[in-house]
Amino acid sequence: REDTIVYEAACDLFLKYDKYEECAKILMQARDLHVSSKKINEAFMTERLYDADAYRFEFSATVLSCSPATGGWQVVLDRTAFFPEGGGQDGDLGTLDDAKVLDTQICDGIVSHLTDAPFAVGQTVVGKVDAVERFRRMQNHSGEHIVSGIVHSTFGFENVGFHLGEREMTMDYD
Repeated sequence: REDTIVYEAACDLFLKYDKYEECAKILMQARDLHVSSKKINEAFMTERLYDADAYRFEFSATVLSCSPATGGWQVVLDRTAFFPEGGGQDGDLGTLDDAKVLDTQICDGIVSHLTDAPFAVGQTVVGKVDAVERFRRMQNHSGEHIVSGIVHSTFGFENVGFHLGEREMTMDYD
């Protein structure tokens, strides 16, 4: 579609000159108008450091966008070690510089961090994941796979749901 080409070209131009905030505005406009393309989404796709190393708890990144959100500021980085909420598991917590990371979400390959303070677009930040909490969740998630495998091999039930909370873990079977 013609409008998709226009948005892609605008985003390319802004990124060429490190104008991340302008590109973020173009991206949000495109989404509001239901204009989507792989190229537009990839412009802000976050490099997911946790996929390469689940034990990486500190990293540096560049702020691509920062906007007010319910409960704080929604911050998108070019790369992150913060694991986002998904698959029944809450997103990682920790800090970006001195700001607390209160939640981490992913949508269309873009990881957003809910923080208690804003950042300037283009700013370099240091992220620190709460390693104790991450490790607890990793162990519980692995335990869920083991228990589900036993339930399946013994009773033939499939795991159809999983939730990993702060104090409890639930599994649903068919």
